[in-house]
Amino acid sequence: MRQAGIFRGVTGPPRSCLIAAVTMETGMMTTEHTELGRFLRTRRAGVRPADVGLPVGAGPRRTPGLRREELATLAGVSIDYYTRLERGKETRPSPAVVDALARALRLDDEEHEYLRALAAQAARRAPVPPRHRRGRSAPPSRNCSRRFGPTRPTC
Repeated sequence: MRQAGIFRGVTGPPRSCLIAAVTMETGMMTTEHTELGRFLRTRRAGVRPADVGLPVGAGPRRTPGLRREELATLAGVSIDYYTRLERGKETRPSPAVVDALARALRLDDEEHEYLRALAAQAARRAPVPPRHRRGRSAPPSRNCSRRFGPTRPTC
């Protein structure tokens, strides 16, 4: 099924196909990663500031529930880190972070286990970073050490 594009008369694949194509090319985000983010977003939307002892504030909120920065503060993680988790760019949250998020979101035991399973599944699907060999430095550092020679401590 084709949907209309941004410009009038231009057709293209549905948005979900475009996301899948980007996923295949970059290898950065898979369905599991977005599922973790989706779960975090829906649970965050279900917790009101008053439920966790935060002031409601003046005026209407743009989003229902907690803001990202409020949840990150309650869980003891940085706002940037939490945002990366929600967007699927961070794929290996530690068990301590998962537990802190579960406490901040006030998840019951079943939801907490589901969050752990989603985090574990995302971590299994994440690309493994390349390992560095021990005992060998990169060529620029070797050149640097040759240029300056041995150093002596100055006391």
